Amino acid sequence: MSTEKKANSKVIYISQQAAPTAHTISEASPPTLPLQVNGQSFIFEIDTGSRDNFCSKEVWVQLGQPELQPATSNYFSATKRLLLILGTRTITADLENATREKETVKLNVVDIPQLNLLGRHTIKQLDIDVNQLLKGNYISVYTISPHTDKEMRKLQEDCSKLCTAFPGLVQARTRMSKRWGIRNSLQAGFTTDIL
Repeated sequence: MSTEKKANSKVIYISQQAAPTAHTISEASPPTLPLQVNGQSFIFEIDTGSRDNFCSKEVWVQLGQPELQPATSNYFSATKRLLLILGTRTITADLENATREKETVKLNVVDIPQLNLLGRHTIKQLDIDVNQLLKGNYISVYTISPHTDKEMRKLQEDCSKLCTAFPGLVQARTRMSKRWGIRNSLQAGFTTDIL
C-alpha cells in the first residue's frame, strides 16, 4: 500500500494500489560448515546475528529423536515472527574432522525445514574463524590412517596412480611444500604430504 496526502488537509489517505515489490539477490551464499554429531554430519549456517543455535526437526529426527527439554527462551525471526521452539537438546559435537575434544552444544529444535544455525556462542566455542570462512579460505583437513600393512600398500598404490594421472597437481603441490619448508618424502611412488 502507498500513502498520499491531499493539499491543505491533515488527513492521510491510504491507497489500495499495491506498491512495487523490491527483490534483493545476494551473490554470496551464507557461510556454512559441517557439524559432526553422533557420527553424522549436518550442514549448519554460521549466523553471527544469532546468539543461540537452532536445528530443524529433520536433523532432530535423524539424530534419533532424543528427548527434548522445554525451551526457556522466546526467539523472534528477523521479520519479528515468534519462532515456535519444539524443545532444546544439549549434545556433544564438533566440526567435521576436528582433532580436539568435542564440545557441548545446546540446540533449539524448530519445525522450520533447513533452519540449522550456529550462533555466536558456539562460533566462539568451536573457534570458527568467520573472516576466513567468508573469504572462502576455511580449510578442512582430512587424515588417512591405514590400520594394516595391506591397507598402507593399497593406499600407496592408489596415491601412485593419482600422481601418475595428475602430474601437474603433484608438481604444483611439491613446489608449495618446498616454499613452506615442508619436507617431501617419496617411498615407492607415495608422497606423504601431497594429498
